[in-house]
Amino acid sequence: SAPLRDKLLKERKAIAFEMEGAGAWDNFPTVVIKSVCDYADSHKNNIWQSYAAATAAACMKAFLKEWRRVDRPQSLHQSPLTGLPVTGHFVNRDAEMEQMEENLLPTKARYGQEIHILHGLGGIGKTQLAIAYARKHQHRYSATVWVNGNSRDTVLQSLAAFARHAGIRGGSEPTDRTARQAPDMKADTDAVLRWLTIGKNGRWLMVFDNVDGDVRSDQEDTQAYSVISFLPAADHGSVLVTTRLSSMGEMGESTEVTRLRLDQALELLSDRSDLHRSSSGTRGFPFERDSTS
Repeated sequence: SAPLRDKLLKERKAIAFEMEGAGAWDNFPTVVIKSVCDYADSHKNNIWQSYAAATAAACMKAFLKEWRRVDRPQSLHQSPLTGLPVTGHFVNRDAEMEQMEENLLPTKARYGQEIHILHGLGGIGKTQLAIAYARKHQHRYSATVWVNGNSRDTVLQSLAAFARHAGIRGGSEPTDRTARQAPDMKADTDAVLRWLTIGKNGRWLMVFDNVDGDVRSDQEDTQAYSVISFLPAADHGSVLVTTRLSSMGEMGESTEVTRLRLDQALELLSDRSDLHRSSSGTRGFPFERDSTS
């Protein structure tokens, strides 16, 4: 209404109001090219609308002649996840999964970079749980970056591989196509971290798997590192870390991955032995549990 336009004009010192294009630019990247035919106050005149439309069309034609398409890095939620370790049977851990979902899933009400630590003994199932989370929610993220966190070198190699897969240019292309040199991997890593700081790419997930080197206690280990040094300098995104070090829980929310419950262990044993698909057609184990145990 005219009174509302007058009010906003005074409060915001506006020189123009966008109407039709406002419904588009909140949903996808948009360039709005329009010509002005009305004052940004209560004075409105439709006589110049045709002239304004023709002027905007001419401007759009000139703009498109100068347009140069730039291919953006591919968002990995549109393609299969890469870099994940090959694992065997997975047993659902509903409680742990709910804790990760509550802390890591991107929501409109959440601000800041969220970090969740999965810690526990080696072979307890931390990596499988992280893989299950990444696969379950890959479509909720603009990108998923899986990092082998075993050492500084494996981190650089993982991020360089992600850069190649996503089309992010950092270092020079290797001539022999066999391996990248350390300076190139560092350049690729820096390029990936810069890409993750882009505001419109704010719903990413980084998984650092098997971060077991303690840089604080072993200063002489040249492959030990701080996860913080490989995080994007951005106020958005989700970070999941698997580690044997309970002390890493200080970085954010943490979940201890413990031994399987009896019912979970039986489920895993059933899957591994394939007894639930026995030739007799029966399901479950060919024995009964002792009710007194």
